[in-house]
Order: sequence, then C-alpha cells, then structure tokens
Amino acid sequence: MEKKIITHEQTVVIGLANKIIALFAHKVCYSWGTTLTSNDSKNVFTGNPVRKEVLASSSKVFKFKNNLPTIFITGGNQGANTINKRISKILTQLLDHANVIHQTGNSSLTNDYANALSDRNNLDEDKQSRYIVVDRIFGNEIGEAFHRADLVLSRSGANTITELLLLGKPAVLIPIPWSSNNEQQKNAEMLAKIGLAKIIRQYDELPAETILKELLSAIQLLKDGKNFINGSLENTKELAKTMVKKDAAKIIAKETLKLLGVNSKDR
Repeated sequence: MEKKIITHEQTVVIGLANKIIALFAHKVCYSWGTTLTSNDSKNVFTGNPVRKEVLASSSKVFKFKNNLPTIFITGGNQGANTINKRISKILTQLLDHANVIHQTGNSSLTNDYANALSDRNNLDEDKQSRYIVVDRIFGNEIGEAFHRADLVLSRSGANTITELLLLGKPAVLIPIPWSSNNEQQKNAEMLAKIGLAKIIRQYDELPAETILKELLSAIQLLKDGKNFINGSLENTKELAKTMVKKDAAKIIAKETLKLLGVNSKDR
C-alpha cells in the first residue's frame, strides 16, 4: 500500500521544510488563503486549528474588583524575557490605568516568574489586587484569560495570531525578530493591516517606556471604540473573526481521511 503524505503550514509565509515536503506530499494544508498561491488540486485552505479551551470561559481565577480595562500579557508557554523585564520597569504606571494578567513562563534561567511575584509583593495593596501573576495557564483557564482581556500584549506566533483573530482581540505585538523567514513579523502585519494590532519592533535597547506608551494609547483607542488605524473597532473585530476557520481541525481530519480513501461519515 502506498504511503500517503499530508502536511500543514501554520504561518503566513511557507517555511523551507514545508516547501520541500510539499514537493512529495499528496496533500498540502494551508492556514491562510494568502499563503496558497497555486491552484494545484493537492493544495487546500484548511485554516489553523484552535484549541477548544480558547473558545470557552468557564474558570473563575482571573477576577478583578474594579471596572478598569484588563491587559493579558503573555510570551507563550515559555514566556518572553524581553517582554517580562520591561513590564517590570513600567508595572506601577501601567496599573494606574489597567488590570494585568501576566503569564511569565517558568524559565529557571531568567527567573521571570519569581521576579514578577517579587514586584507584586512590593506594590501597595490596591495595585496588588490589579496584578495577577502566573507562570503557566492550564486548560480552560486560557479561555478565561482571553475573554477577560480587553487588550493583549504578546509575541505573534501562528497560534497566537489565530486565536487573536478568532476572538477579535486587539493586541500590541512584539514579533520575535529571529523567527524563520521573519514569519512572526509577517503574522503581525496581517493583524496590523486590518487595525487589530499595533507592532513594536524588538531591539536590544527597546525602552520599556515605548511599550507603556503603546499600551496606554491602545487603552484610549479602545475607550473611543477605535481600532489601531482609527476605524471602527467593532467592525474590525467582526472582520477578524471571518479570517479564521473555526472548524480547521475537522477540515484537516476530513482531508486526511479522504486521502486515505475513508468516508468521514463512517467515522
């Protein structure tokens, strides 16, 4: 029996590995319509699967006792020291204007989680109540973090971008500059183009104050109902949701079964 090959490209720009695999693959699945540049029958626009936990908000661990906007800061599961150490410098000023859910990661090399807890302990009681620090977010808690957030500060990996679009969440993005083919920058540009995101370029001397300025500017835009290009925020949120296939996992599964000659209705 001939072995079948199916591959899936997550990012806006197809990587070298998938370029090579695509030459031999029987089916190539793409997350974004803009990446699919050939009408070859083996190419299919499936979307990028989203973890179901992102769509639900059933936990109650990120509650605040005020009406301030909430910012969710994350560098992904591993955290982002570049972001964490700059947030430490502007934390007091930021908490004057917003609640913060901060996922630091749990790296033993940078000790960002312990450092953030120390920062929290040095705050007055009122500001402590506005600052929730976690090293990781488990299971359905990620859905609550996203749903409570009015604004997200993060990297711009493929999965993060997909989730932000699907949820229509405005974001300030700091792409990893050394990502393959500059893919994080291009991912972020997709959101910036429709006004859902503001991009901050990372460099060694990036001032923490630049991040503070962009976050405070974003908060004001949200209050005014504006997106990052001065259009309607609500319209942008609705547009963003149409750019993502909510059932991407099912589409990929269906394409896989089809490739194997199995009727998906039998499964």
